[in-house]
Amino acid sequence: MNMPLLEPRPSLRQRLRRRLVDPLLGQLRQGATPSLLAFSVALGFFLSILPLPGTTTALCALCALAFRLNPVAIQAANFAAGPLQLLLLLPFIQGGQRLFGQAPLPLAPSDLRAALEAGLVAFAGRFGLALLRGALVWTLCAPLAVSLLWLLLRPLFARLARLREDAPAGPRAP
Repeated sequence: MNMPLLEPRPSLRQRLRRRLVDPLLGQLRQGATPSLLAFSVALGFFLSILPLPGTTTALCALCALAFRLNPVAIQAANFAAGPLQLLLLLPFIQGGQRLFGQAPLPLAPSDLRAALEAGLVAFAGRFGLALLRGALVWTLCAPLAVSLLWLLLRPLFARLARLREDAPAGPRAP
């Protein structure tokens, strides 16, 4: 009796390479400009931390269509930065409470997780106004954060484009 061998689970580095780095390098090889690619990644990264759970993928797709951004880059950045949304949800909510002169919500990360597990409708019913206040804080941070990230990523993508100009388009050897 032959037992199938279980393949080892890929490391975080391998998953990020497969889901983020390789698609972005592929876009550069296909002629995407480094500046537009950098802006797409910066916007996708920041859209992914919007404190409105369940909205970021659609929002990234809409922004890519509306502003003619690179859809692969914006969604790859959204995927890569997605876990940050949960980490930053509470600070954005509490920042919104403070901005509007409201008392801080007595929340622990475990309370947020339990509310999210109950479903998005239940979560929005319990935290709707606080989420909107947090989204306003996010909106106030967006222009500066996206601009800074774009300025940091532009030279990186320009350098990668120069390095990859002569690279073969086929898959890399492991």
